[in-house]
Amino acid sequence: MANKKYVIGLDAGTGGVRVILFDEVGTVVSKAISDYPVLYPKLGWAEQEAEWWYDALVKAVNEVIETAHIEVQSIASMAITHQRETTVPVDRDGNPLRNAILWMDRRAMPQTQWLLTTIGLERLLEITGMNGFGTINKVLWVKENQPAIFNRTHKWLLVHDYLVYKLTGHYATSWANACLTNVFNNTSFQWAEDILKDIDVSPDLLPTVYPPGAVVGHLHRNASRITGLPEGLPIAGGGGDQQCGALGCGIIEPGPASLNLGTSVVLDSFSDTPTHRVAGIPGTYLYESGSSGAIALRWFKEKLSACENAIAMNSQIDPYDLLTSEAATAPPGSLGLIMFRGPSVRGDGAFFGLNVMHNRGHIIRAILEGIAFGVRAAVEAMELTSGRKITQVRLHGGGSKSRLWCQIFSDLLQRESVQIQTIDATTLGAAVLAAKGGGLYRSVEDAAKNMVHITERFSPHETNSKIYDKYYRQIYSPYVSQVQELLEKVRKSLYEVEGQGP
Repeated sequence: MANKKYVIGLDAGTGGVRVILFDEVGTVVSKAISDYPVLYPKLGWAEQEAEWWYDALVKAVNEVIETAHIEVQSIASMAITHQRETTVPVDRDGNPLRNAILWMDRRAMPQTQWLLTTIGLERLLEITGMNGFGTINKVLWVKENQPAIFNRTHKWLLVHDYLVYKLTGHYATSWANACLTNVFNNTSFQWAEDILKDIDVSPDLLPTVYPPGAVVGHLHRNASRITGLPEGLPIAGGGGDQQCGALGCGIIEPGPASLNLGTSVVLDSFSDTPTHRVAGIPGTYLYESGSSGAIALRWFKEKLSACENAIAMNSQIDPYDLLTSEAATAPPGSLGLIMFRGPSVRGDGAFFGLNVMHNRGHIIRAILEGIAFGVRAAVEAMELTSGRKITQVRLHGGGSKSRLWCQIFSDLLQRESVQIQTIDATTLGAAVLAAKGGGLYRSVEDAAKNMVHITERFSPHETNSKIYDKYYRQIYSPYVSQVQELLEKVRKSLYEVEGQGP
């Protein structure tokens, strides 16, 4: 097709940059990944060098272009999604003044409490849709603890914003990024100058805001030279990884919800209420709920699956495929073995009902089911609060490759679950925004309708649903809060024994 056009979706995540070239109907043409580490200078701290993000971008983009075998002039646009709330201060020349402070960094808890006291939770939610745990707390930590750096800062940038600057020379972000800072007005779609005034932070320190999918700049000559992309390529405003993941699942109206089965498990449904996160479609929002439950499966793979990992190293088999195959040998309900997830992001949890009848397959299946139990609780709470029924769950992320897990979700949630054409819905969501910015479609909605496709559907199995419903109502739901309280006590006791803070 001589006039065929392409777009690039780029996901700058916690562990690396993933770049995918899509055609105009959302088909993957080529992809590449370039990794970088996370630094942990102190307990509870997490940092990265911002330059790593751009170096990884350049490497991955080069590889994508090399393997795509297309004319680069046929690439219409690019958009970026990213690890949310991570921030880096830069000087007037765009040079980082310190390492970036990552989203999971916990050093700014005192500043979070100060923000909640100074502004108030109700006011924060009403204006920003955030509960006090946004990027601004990291800014306040630097202001208090590293004033020399704060005073030299020209702009505070999110990962998306830093990469946009490196590509275009412009300090720009989108509404679907700015809403993560806790100082963005979700109704006026401008920086919340009243909140910024109250916390003595100038709005001049923040980038210019644009609607998601709007062009925020064009690729400059130097970036074109080292990436291989055409000079002047439009760069469209992207969004946070969960917002783009929802968009990449086609969550553009009430009814379906997206479920990210990565290290974190995040549920997103459509909302028209400004007290929720700004979505990829300008003027709409996302109701979000999540946990870090899927880290339990990674724990099992890394700590208790030496044989599977050895097999994977010497073959093309994914170790997770081996684990879920073993889980499939256990019956629904895992013979009464239930995994409860704790309240901590550190991945604590408990198995209830373990006895001599259980083997590895039961334990693995109990992990898959335990995460699904938590998602059911989130779905019910979301429906109760929003007054809207979630009719379907669209799965993405690494865990969505498992047909067994997709069926477990359908059975336990008692509604249809589906797979879309790629597990990389987050990157696809960025590509949808790029397609709008590049002029391939009139609107973000049109782009999503043409680029997101359901490939397989899973309907609830009546017998399995009855088993899960009994366990959920009689065991999981009545006792999950008590187990979480116990796990929190255990965690605090552990830190007291080890002489460390929580």
